[in-house]
Amino acid sequence: MTYSLPPLDPERGIIDDLQAWYLVRAQAEGMVFGLAVRLLLHRMYRDRDYLAKRKRAGRTTAYDYLTERHLKALAWLIQVAVQYVPAELQAQPDPPPLPHPPRQRLPKGAPRPKGSSWNGRNRPGWAGPDLPPDTLGNPFAQDKDPS
Repeated sequence: MTYSLPPLDPERGIIDDLQAWYLVRAQAEGMVFGLAVRLLLHRMYRDRDYLAKRKRAGRTTAYDYLTERHLKALAWLIQVAVQYVPAELQAQPDPPPLPHPPRQRLPKGAPRPKGSSWNGRNRPGWAGPDLPPDTLGNPFAQDKDPS
């Protein structure tokens, strides 16, 4: 399905093409405030657990530092959003969860298929990430001279 990107409009909070690309898809899925905050909090817990696991293993890189900075930025944005988003937007109910497809059992002795996921199963109805086109530039990328 193709979606048209809204024009960049800092007054409306659309400040980047990539953000606009994901914003259109989130709106098409029926994203609401409560669901967005819950997903961001889940992301924060996942990243915190990832950093703790790496620290226990004695591995640290610059990515760990950036991940910690991103966690601080997410915490700050969630706080500001809760303070300033109007109550009527915050009160919108979450969309109903996606139905689970019926289970299909393999016959005894049948070989188990290998999937692309860590547990051999993808999310039902999900065929992989819907990535933006390469035509969307990255204004934050460092200009690197290939020569």
